[in-house]
Amino acid sequence: WAAAGIGAVFRRTRTLADAVTLAMIARGFTGEVRLLRPPQWRRRDWLLVTAATLAAVALVAADRGLA
Repeated sequence: WAAAGIGAVFRRTRTLADAVTLAMIARGFTGEVRLLRPPQWRRRDWLLVTAATLAAVALVAADRGLA
């Protein structure tokens, strides 16, 4: 009975996914991402990358007993 239930859920999920896809296409969706302006790296992006890198290095050092 579990396989029948899984099959029924899969069938309903597939039907809903097809309906959503057709609705998106009907509204002009092409799959292309359109942005108002191109993304640019800012200072906070560099700070986040630097902080994440330093945190990763600190964790590896602490794990190896170097800290």
